[in-house]
Amino acid sequence: MKKRIQINGIIIFIATLIVLSYSYRFFKQSTGLFDDFLEIMGIGLILLGQLLRVSARGYKSENSQSGNSLIQDGPYRMVRNPMYLGLILIGLGIVLFIFQFWAFIIFVLFFTFRYFTLIRKEEGILFNNFGQAYQNYKKKTPRLFPSPRFLFTTNIQEYLPIKFNWFKREFPAIIIVLCVSLIIESWEELGTGGWRVFMPEFLAFSSIIFFYLVLVLFLSRKDEDITKQN
Repeated sequence: MKKRIQINGIIIFIATLIVLSYSYRFFKQSTGLFDDFLEIMGIGLILLGQLLRVSARGYKSENSQSGNSLIQDGPYRMVRNPMYLGLILIGLGIVLFIFQFWAFIIFVLFFTFRYFTLIRKEEGILFNNFGQAYQNYKKKTPRLFPSPRFLFTTNIQEYLPIKFNWFKREFPAIIIVLCVSLIIESWEELGTGGWRVFMPEFLAFSSIIFFYLVLVLFLSRKDEDITKQN
């Protein structure tokens, strides 16, 4: 795990240097309603991806019994790799929010070469540990992308449980991603359109973050009710 974090840190550092050196090629320059829509959608995906990672990490830490139990409920009922799905949502959100859309191709290539190898390795470990139980779980649960039918027919509180204490490990990453993205976007908007363009978008982003906090409260209250019943 520590080695993976170190490698990811090095990759992110190098990528940041490249992007900052050629910012005029990577950052969006256009403005308009469609561009505003993409930015709002982007910040929503970033927050949703972070929420999914918080839920998946927290649920696993409380229910895996130190890796001795195969988790098949909560976020792991939706997909087998909710943590990686969260990364995809965050990556797509960042691209929509501050980058030109072609940068998503780079993200897809990076994710494919970097994380699919890790996913296959982890799946091999799970099969060795749990055998047929994992095979049965694998047959009924998609690897990365949930089925639309599942999303529309299943209560979100069942596959996205949240507890406030779960945010402790992901909180620094949430703050860093949001702050860096908002600073870059604010710098672009102030440079191209001034305060007249910046303020409406700032209010829109603030509204999205507010509704995000309401969603977190809603999901966490449901989990507290279940805990009291048990």
